[in-house]
Amino acid sequence: MLEIARTKAPGVEFELGDAQALEYEDASFDVVASSFGLIFAPDHEATARELARVCRRRMGFTAWQPDPELRDLYESFDAWPPEGKAPFEWGKRDHVEELLADTFELEIEEGTWYLSGRVRRAPSRGGRGASLAQVPTRHR
Repeated sequence: MLEIARTKAPGVEFELGDAQALEYEDASFDVVASSFGLIFAPDHEATARELARVCRRRMGFTAWQPDPELRDLYESFDAWPPEGKAPFEWGKRDHVEELLADTFELEIEEGTWYLSGRVRRAPSRGGRGASLAQVPTRHR
């Protein structure tokens, strides 16, 4: 993924790192942003501590809101359902407040992404086909 990103945005510096143990000095960044990235780090508390440590002012991220009604959508992408899965915890207001409210003034913006295109469906779902999906998200 990094190589593809580097070819598409040659003027941007991309670094591979661990969100739970960032190799940056304290207060290294004015802004920290993540679009569906930090939510996959297994230790949410460590990730939140690192974000607070390296960020001087503003932090923003995008996360999925758990929605059991979207089970078919997740399965069509060979993804797991949201119930009880760690990345979806970042889409819960109380979880984010517990992790970040002491450090950041939180503003939560809810929105919906509209995805369209061809998706692979599980065999029991009828093969390949066109699809339009609404994915509820929260932007922090």
